[in-house]
Amino acid sequence: MYEMNCLEQACLMNRLGPDNIFDLKHASIHFVLDFTNSTHEETAKKLVQYAQQETELPNFWNFKLMGKKKQVQENSNMWALLTTENSAPLLEFDFIGGDGFELLGKTPEDMKNMSHGERLDVRSRQGKKQELLRLQQTFSYWVESGEDLDTYGPPEWATRDVLYKPLPDKAPWVAGWDRFIRKLIRMEEANGVEDENPLCDLFDEFAKMEGRMTLDELQDLLTTTLGFSKQDQGQIQRIFHEKATNTADRTKKVLSGAALRAKDAHKTNQPTVTHKAFLQIFMQELPKLIRSKAKTPVDGTAET
Repeated sequence: MYEMNCLEQACLMNRLGPDNIFDLKHASIHFVLDFTNSTHEETAKKLVQYAQQETELPNFWNFKLMGKKKQVQENSNMWALLTTENSAPLLEFDFIGGDGFELLGKTPEDMKNMSHGERLDVRSRQGKKQELLRLQQTFSYWVESGEDLDTYGPPEWATRDVLYKPLPDKAPWVAGWDRFIRKLIRMEEANGVEDENPLCDLFDEFAKMEGRMTLDELQDLLTTTLGFSKQDQGQIQRIFHEKATNTADRTKKVLSGAALRAKDAHKTNQPTVTHKAFLQIFMQELPKLIRSKAKTPVDGTAET
């Protein structure tokens, strides 16, 4: 299970049944649990009970209730909160339990040497990376054209009739995966997700230059918002420079009009990436980096 991406884990669990593969000692995976299935509900109860006992660090991350993001408190009222609005809800979340540090290559000795604040910081960054992986897997479903990553909105098939239409042109395993993802997308769309591209929003928030982002801005985004550690910087720089174009020759053009905010004029000599290259980094390169770090052997050499 650890070798799979988040939604691949959830899809496999739905296909085989969580009771057949669930193990509390290795529970740090992505869950999609439908309470109309009793085995899904029982699995959720076990996870809630575990979280109520292991209270040092949050265990539930990126939680969605019926397709809508929701903050949950891991206390004695958690189960009631999950079932108050709907007695048979659908939950989606990343669970990071006792094996979470093992996935990062942390040894028991490493954990003992960390303060509570350091452990919480590592766990928080781990949760944020899982959210990025999930976004990477679903992003293409919201993009109307595979070539135009800026065209973002609810897919035309986000209706019940089209969603459950037979898919005879696809192999059974492809059709099963496709329908599983589409059900999640449709639920998000039905809960009022607007035609907003979350990656474009991040680009606009951190890029000071119109249509381009510097390496400093990208690193600021990755470390402050998405939880990448400083030890990731070397690999991130390599990825960036493969996509980058030096803007020194464009400085005069860039400075014209409102293309550049005055306070960041000194950054024009830095290499930059275009908006499209930024999306490609997020869609293709960063998930590879996350997966490679998740496979690091338990020898204490992973990120701190």
